[in-house]
Amino acid sequence: MDMRSIGQVTNSARGRPIYYLRFFFVVTARPPIARNMTVNTVRLTARETEILRLLKRGMTSRQIAELLCRSVHTIEKHRENILAKLQARNTIDAIRLAEENGQM
Repeated sequence: MDMRSIGQVTNSARGRPIYYLRFFFVVTARPPIARNMTVNTVRLTARETEILRLLKRGMTSRQIAELLCRSVHTIEKHRENILAKLQARNTIDAIRLAEENGQM
């Protein structure tokens, strides 16, 4: 393990974000999603689309959970899945990508 990797482990233990791709690959034991994949190859479920629309309207996870009679944890998991599927960095990015690709 090189010094940069050791630094990343230290940063991770301190709760800091890690941006070192090789470290990410070693820790997750799977390659990150390629940024050149098109979002069109991924389809959101009806529930994920509904949650994304509610997020676009400015609702919080707690408000969405109450509206849909689900737990906040379930809504948070849907949000994680949306970000992963769309390769988005945040909710605003996910909304933009979904709209651009006709998924909303």
